[in-house]
Amino acid sequence: DSTGAATPRDFGTYIDYDYVIHMDQGACPFDENAAIWLKHSTDEDPDFRVLRIAELQTYTAVAIRQLR
Repeated sequence: DSTGAATPRDFGTYIDYDYVIHMDQGACPFDENAAIWLKHSTDEDPDFRVLRIAELQTYTAVAIRQLR
């Protein structure tokens, strides 16, 4: 028997991103290509870069890629 799982991805499979942040619709404080800090101090280089932002029906999804 073959087993497996399919999970939907907000941005499809053609974008190489590490995480998706979900937030309230219209609450996204940055734009695509913004540098963001999630794990380290803003005194250091940014941790992540925003790749895509999608305004979906009930929330905003933000695809980010880890830089370091």
